[in-house]
Amino acid sequence: VICGWNDAAGELYGRDEAEMLGSSATSVVLAPADEAIVAPIVRGLLELGRWRGELEVRDAIDLPLRLDVRARAVHDSAGEAVGFEALFVDLSKRVEAQQRASELDSRLALAHRIASLGSWLWDAVEDRLIASDSFTDLLGLESGAELTMADVLRATTPEDRTVVQSALDELRFGGPEAFAVKYRVRGADGGLRWLEAHCGAVRDGDGVLIRVWGTTQDVTERIRARD
Repeated sequence: VICGWNDAAGELYGRDEAEMLGSSATSVVLAPADEAIVAPIVRGLLELGRWRGELEVRDAIDLPLRLDVRARAVHDSAGEAVGFEALFVDLSKRVEAQQRASELDSRLALAHRIASLGSWLWDAVEDRLIASDSFTDLLGLESGAELTMADVLRATTPEDRTVVQSALDELRFGGPEAFAVKYRVRGADGGLRWLEAHCGAVRDGDGVLIRVWGTTQDVTERIRARD
């Protein structure tokens, strides 16, 4: 039973103190999807004296809210648990922002695939390559795998491998801050595909190359049309 209800809780749920006092905490605070975890929460409070987690609730007009909940047991003078106090933090805006970001990422990935465009970032210090799925698809590499620049060079045809390596070496040893290079790879069908990479350097305060960012696009059809 709810014994206390402040103004912030009223704003969160859209219900005032007079309406909430004496109400069942689980029927008001929890959404049906979370009611099954009431017993574990209560058990945790009784055994450990505290509980923290995320719960889905519904406000006064039945809109979903996602809350970060921090609860602790309240004890009487004999040490017996007589109630619980809880602090609720509304995470709905954060969840909504994450969903929007995820949707944007999905749209961007789709646009990249349509344009046969991949993006990547190379950590030149640790030789670690962070690449989009569309980039690994262009090179015929496994999506999500840990990659190095050596993997990219291996995917490049032997005839063009030295071209790519020379461009990277020039960038590493004080060359231009940006460059473009064309090279060939073997497609999934075994045929040659032309890729064009546009890259830029990121250096530390001493001018040492630490990262290279880039975009890579399949320009096979453009080159065939020109030839």
